[in-house]
Amino acid sequence: MRGGSCYNSRMATSLRWRALAASLVVGALCGCAAEGAGIGAITVRDSSGVAIVENDLARLNAQCRMDAAPTLSIGVEEGSEEYVLGSVAGAVRLSDGRIVLANRGTSQLRYYDSTGRFIRSSGRKGEGPGEFREPFYLHLLPGDTVYAGDFSPFRFLVFGPDGEWVRTVMPNPIQPNTPVAMNVLDDGRLVLSVEKPTSREPGFPMEMITLQVQGVDGVLLDTIAELPNGRYGEVEPGSRFFVFPLFESFSQVVASGSRIVIGHGSTNELRQHSAAPGYPLERVVRWKSGSRDITAADLAAEKARIAKRYENSNERNRTLYLTPQISDKRPVAERFPAFNGLLLGRDGRTWIREYQPPVDTSGRRWVAFTAEGRFDCRLQTPRFREFLEVGKDHMLVLDEDSLGVERVKLFTITHP
Repeated sequence: MRGGSCYNSRMATSLRWRALAASLVVGALCGCAAEGAGIGAITVRDSSGVAIVENDLARLNAQCRMDAAPTLSIGVEEGSEEYVLGSVAGAVRLSDGRIVLANRGTSQLRYYDSTGRFIRSSGRKGEGPGEFREPFYLHLLPGDTVYAGDFSPFRFLVFGPDGEWVRTVMPNPIQPNTPVAMNVLDDGRLVLSVEKPTSREPGFPMEMITLQVQGVDGVLLDTIAELPNGRYGEVEPGSRFFVFPLFESFSQVVASGSRIVIGHGSTNELRQHSAAPGYPLERVVRWKSGSRDITAADLAAEKARIAKRYENSNERNRTLYLTPQISDKRPVAERFPAFNGLLLGRDGRTWIREYQPPVDTSGRRWVAFTAEGRFDCRLQTPRFREFLEVGKDHMLVLDEDSLGVERVKLFTITHP
């Protein structure tokens, strides 16, 4: 199991994640930042043309609200095939209110109107034009063009607003494995986070990912950065069962419109790049939050949570899979992640999902920032199985009941 994101002509100098972070810190210490543009809970300053926005979340309490009941729910336990969902792996809301979802169980895209009535399906299992090996990701572009991920090898199938297949975009070079993060800019360029090939070194070495941009035809244009993702290794050398340290943090990359947002769960910071030539860094968004210290109770709760998943497993599987995960030899991160989810809304807002320790069984906690990096609101949601899309006033989620029945739900969000 690997973590990561619930992530143009080659740049003159390689933009490495840590080097860039260090250069910003050095710049601030050298006094190159301009006078603070604000006081109080949100401050904005300039550092060599890059806006540094700092948000003190302890003093910012504006609340967004999600309606208790969904505006729309698609999916039933029994009934017409078009409404029985199987392994939904993405959903988007079109400009006229239609919902498109990727139903892996039938290798289709399914289109529903704004009331949840089935309209049509697109694609089917196969290797021909407009056919899927396994659809699993959706990205919406202006004009209601839908990019649907497929693998293996990884590719995008492009569908017009009427649901008809238009073309297929195959990344070049070919990606035999699914990228860690897949995004599409409004002009059709692909922004992919691709794992770098690694020789399995002893211990828990840091895995790296390459952030690259492909053209509308899939041809590689640029490598923007190499980013640290997370550590990965064997608790018992030679076991060939790989795990990451408990409470490990991973890279998060999202891109939409003409922006690329990069973060790593280990820091309270996001970097916003423009998709213009050179991919200039425009803004660094930071926030102050509470303690991220890991206690003995947190560690015990996490191991108990993992063990519960195997309580009905046979002894062989418990030895092979459970024992390494709860072993005292398994490394533990120095601190909890700052966040473990990142969504970029079509309205320009950036949403982070705050990490919650295993002893915290409440709903999910989100924080929204405006396109300018300023705190917008907090949002509390139930623990849905997956968060698929967020817009100006809505959130699409995948929910699942105790019987495993899947439903795609649309909730209205109200901003303060």
